Order: sequence, then C-alpha cells, then structure tokens
Amino acid sequence: MEKLHNIYIVDHEKVHYVAGLNWEIIVSQSTRRSRKKARGEGADHYLVWRGDAPLLGMTALSAFRETRDRQPYRSLALHLLPQLPQNGYIVLPLSKTQWWFVATLGGQLSPLSDIVGSVEQIKSAINVFIMMNPLPPAGWQVVAPEDFGLENTQYPPSLDHLLAQAKGHKTPRLAPTNAKAAAVLWLVLLGIIIAGHFGWQYWEQHKEDEEIAVAQAELAARRAAIKSENGHRPWADLPRFNTVLQTCHNHWKTLPLSIAGWTFTQAQCTPAGALSVNYALPEGGTVADFANRLPYWYPGVAAAFNIPGAANMGSFTLSFTAPSTTGAENVPSNAIQTQRFTSFAQRINAALQIVKQDNSLRDDAGNLIDVPWNTYTFTFVTDIPPDRLFLTQHFDDTGLRLAQVSLTQRDGQLTYTLEGYLYAAK
Repeated sequence: MEKLHNIYIVDHEKVHYVAGLNWEIIVSQSTRRSRKKARGEGADHYLVWRGDAPLLGMTALSAFRETRDRQPYRSLALHLLPQLPQNGYIVLPLSKTQWWFVATLGGQLSPLSDIVGSVEQIKSAINVFIMMNPLPPAGWQVVAPEDFGLENTQYPPSLDHLLAQAKGHKTPRLAPTNAKAAAVLWLVLLGIIIAGHFGWQYWEQHKEDEEIAVAQAELAARRAAIKSENGHRPWADLPRFNTVLQTCHNHWKTLPLSIAGWTFTQAQCTPAGALSVNYALPEGGTVADFANRLPYWYPGVAAAFNIPGAANMGSFTLSFTAPSTTGAENVPSNAIQTQRFTSFAQRINAALQIVKQDNSLRDDAGNLIDVPWNTYTFTFVTDIPPDRLFLTQHFDDTGLRLAQVSLTQRDGQLTYTLEGYLYAAK
C-alpha cells in the first residue's frame, strides 16, 4: 500500500472527525485480523466499515492524541456519506491551503478518495479516480467551488452545514492497532477495572478454545471434501479473455458515432452478453430526436434517458449470445503470471492496477481453508484499441478472465478500460 495520507481533524459536537484515511476493500474478517493488517501497513488507528463492500480504514493519529482529550475519533467521509452524491465527488476547503476530495460509486465510498492536500494534489487524485472508473450513464455529479477549475460543478454547502445534516448518523470509532493500547482505551471509556478486563479476556479465550475443539471434526471433513474435489477452480466458469474481447469488439465496432446528432460517449460490454451504450445530447437536440431515430439502427430496442436529471444522456442496451466457457486451464506461477502482465502494460505505457484478493475458503466456524491458487483483480486502461493489443498479437490469455470492457470517448480521444481477474498458481 502507498504511504499513509495526510490527515485533517474537524471537531464537532464532542467528536473528532478525521479526513484523509487510507481505505482498502476487504473480505469479511475478524476484528483481530483487521487490526493486524492495519498495523502491518504502518497505521496506529483503524476502523472497519461493514457496508455493501467492507472497507478497512487506516491512519496515524498518535501525534494528535498526545494533545487531545479522550473524545472519540471517527471518519469524516463515513459520517458525511449520506450527504454525498450517489455517483460523483465533492471538493471542500479545509483551510486556506488544504482541500478535501471524497468520491462515491453507487452510494458507496471509493477507496481512491478521502484525500487531503493542495489544489494540485486534489486534482491529481480526481484524475486517478476518473481514469480508474467508467463514466456512469448519468455522468459524474461534481460538487466543488467554481474557482477550483472543474467543469459542470454544483457549488458545495459548507462543511458545518453538512455536519449538521448528518447529525445522528452512527459510524465506527477509530481504534488503536496496538492491542494493549486498545484495551487501555476501552477501560477508560467504559470504566471497567483491570481485574474485570483480564477476566473477560480469559473467558473469551476459553470460549474460543471450546469452539475450536468442537469444530475440529467438521473442519477436517470440509478440507477432505475440498481436496477430493481438487478445489473448484473459478476460472473454469468464465469464458477466456481473448474470446470475450473478440465478442465485444465485434459488437461495438458496428456502433454509429452519432444518432440524430447525439454523439457516442461510452460503451460497456460484459461476458454475460450485454452491451450498454451511451450518447450525449448535442446543442439544440432533444430526447425525442434520439428516441425516434434509434429504431432505424436497432429495431425493437428502447432508449432510456437520465430523467429526472439533466436529460443530456441517452442510452440503450444490446443483447448477444454469451461466449462459452472452455474449462480450467493450468495457470503459471504467481511471479510469472503477475510479471508478464505487468511487463506487457509497461511496454505500451498502459495504466495497470492489480489487487490481490483473499480467495481462501472458510468453514462454518470461519477457519481458513487454503486453495492452491492466488486471485487478483485488475484494471487495465489504454488508448490503444484492445483488438490490436491482444487479438492480432495472439496474446497468451492463460489465467486471465474479463468481467467488463469499457470504451469511452472524451474530447475525440478513445480510452479502453478492461476489468477482470488474474489467476496464478501458488
């Protein structure tokens, strides 16, 4: 992970709200495992947000806690989440020289946001967020001061106003990553005496030992079953990378650049057999122009618009036969698989993000059952048509699977975003 972000603390109604946490998507896991992971990343405080996609928030608070009282510390981004755009981002001034950028996707906090910094740092963070995420059908909702230099923005309310609107919204506290410090803080906050604390810890350990002992037989049986099945390899259920890419290319290459003057902006293709397409409103155009002209190109396909809203985006979805799967091929080792894909991206100056996933299976008690492969998600962004990059060069797609391919036109420039999974042997 990158170094811990700069932070800024806002005091409001006996709570310290922290802007600038580092965020990471996690699978559901115990508090102890989350604390250990945060400590390994150099953080001294952490929290777990168990939303639709669980997030681990991490930061370094030690310098602030030395001079501040025992009032709770919470995430400013999570506290204001209900007040933020559904798909977009907000930029707020924190001081004369520091700004705050926080973004959402589908109402969920983006791990690429919650950044505190100068104007240049915030603009750089916004560019990364936009590059790594496909444009929503209704476009990005941007809330920022006019003098910040962003287009199509709404003027932001004050931070005090947002905090007042979020009154009553409960979010987790930031807790110390040091287990001993966490225990001391818990004692101070709840008034539990030291003897009672250690008694509780002993009882918890005793209870855990009993549960582990009871689960041993079931765990052994579960592991034996997985071993006998050779562990179902998930890439067997997904069509090959090149097959999906060829199918998507065959469909989007026939898309018209303009329909009734509305210009093409984005297409998203999935291996499930769907191609979603967006067109932008031209000057002087109407939604009726687009709706009436679309049947000429695609009879029986209905147009949709961002109404209510700006009504400046027309969209439709084409269906096609999903490409078939071919079973599970043997995948190369972890080093070979990740290095060859990374080297390929570096040779053509493409943006590549690879994130390792926790793919271990778990028994009913939550115990880990290891599998003999690693799973990664990847996002590959380039302005070179993928058919030239991969198909014409007979690219070796062993262990690669696509979840979505996006084609975006902005200022006459086409950008391709490939998202999917990379599998490698341990």
